[in-house]
Amino acid sequence: MMRPAHPKLSIIIPALGTDEQLEDSLVSVLEHRAADSEVLLVFNRPYADPYDLGDEVRFVHAPRRRGWAACVQAAFEQAQGEFIHVLADNVQVTAAWADACLAYFDDPGVASVAPVVLRGGTSQVHNLGVTYERGGRRKLVGAGLADDAPEFEAAAAEVIGPSRAAGFYRRGALERLATAWDVRIGDRLCDVDLALRLREVGYTSRAALDARVVCQGPLPCINGAFRDGRFAERLYRRYTTLSSAKPARLGHMALALGEFARLPLGIAALRFLGRLTVQAESRRGPGVVAADTNETAAVSDETRPRYPDATSSSPTTHRIDSADKRRHEPVARRRRSRRKAA
Repeated sequence: MMRPAHPKLSIIIPALGTDEQLEDSLVSVLEHRAADSEVLLVFNRPYADPYDLGDEVRFVHAPRRRGWAACVQAAFEQAQGEFIHVLADNVQVTAAWADACLAYFDDPGVASVAPVVLRGGTSQVHNLGVTYERGGRRKLVGAGLADDAPEFEAAAAEVIGPSRAAGFYRRGALERLATAWDVRIGDRLCDVDLALRLREVGYTSRAALDARVVCQGPLPCINGAFRDGRFAERLYRRYTTLSSAKPARLGHMALALGEFARLPLGIAALRFLGRLTVQAESRRGPGVVAADTNETAAVSDETRPRYPDATSSSPTTHRIDSADKRRHEPVARRRRSRRKAA
């Protein structure tokens, strides 16, 4: 099938895993995709195109060794479709999976749609999408449920956006954000970060229980434990109102310390150190966040959004201003004393 001149759907596949996984995923996409769709393969390494696929897919080359988020963002900037579908390279699609998801975009308030992701070789659910708990944990909704479980539909109500295994997005909604897939939040968390930011600008997400894809193993990620901890803490602090209530703060503390019980000691320690370094970022002020891609980026209202239930339009700025005021109070008192003495 030749590439369409004006595609409705752009299918982005970041090729970060093995060539065998990529080939299985790509074969399923080319077999089941609609005629008005384009396929973009993203590589952060050289690729020789041994199957001569240039007539059927577009190749996008991201900077070498860049991660999942950077690769997807690079392809999104070149995609032409009205809707964007991001698919991991170890996920295989089934017949009519795209049509079932695209139907939900008839509602103009829907920015994203999450298909059901099944575990390869089983009838268990890998995820129905993602949500973000008040203590600061990204959760894969429905993980481990049977495909025909009674609580299947009830679990779908928790979904706030697709996981990075497979997700559909409205281009117009993504273009309202400064950056859709933010590398400063890392590969593992950029899906839930994007979901929260789309909610912030007024959009909703839907779980498409009538669409199926199959995930064949863990999703590739090049982040280390230190950076994972750093990204997790950065995401939590980005949505400051989640930490405004005492139960949320306690839940976040329990989550961070609980990693020492759940993970090997070395990995847990590195993640904890990564979380601690984010405190230094906070002291720099709300205008600058150091990126882990050797860049320093200005944080706009789009990249440091207010959570939808926030009561203050700028809680982060208020917190930092209060800290600065407390820090300078001793100096102000000394100056007043000298003036009185004079």
